[in-house]
Amino acid sequence: MLKIEDHQLATLREQRATRFEQRLFDHARTHFRQRCARIPDADLRRGIRATIESARGHGLRSELAICLYFNVAVCFGMDFLANPNIRWVAPVQRLDQEVADPAWMLRVNEIAGRTLKMEGR
Repeated sequence: MLKIEDHQLATLREQRATRFEQRLFDHARTHFRQRCARIPDADLRRGIRATIESARGHGLRSELAICLYFNVAVCFGMDFLANPNIRWVAPVQRLDQEVADPAWMLRVNEIAGRTLKMEGR
């Protein structure tokens, strides 16, 4: 029987996290070119890690939900949940950790996308 050691699992988790961060980095550089153009790579990577941590702190676990959260953070800023001008985003704080359906975040992401288009970005 094949046995995977704890340190091997930790390595696999780290590699998966690194790949996800890279996909978000590529996503940002592709889909938010103008917003991210002046951000140095190292700063963008730090921001991505902070956004992932923040999303997980609000109970988001799936990569899709975290990516959608990232999109909203790029559009409205990392403090979008505390911003009184966009209170409609607040329900993300009530998402249960076990909920896998990101339908609400998809709607928020759609609104964020329309906002970017209205801003001409």
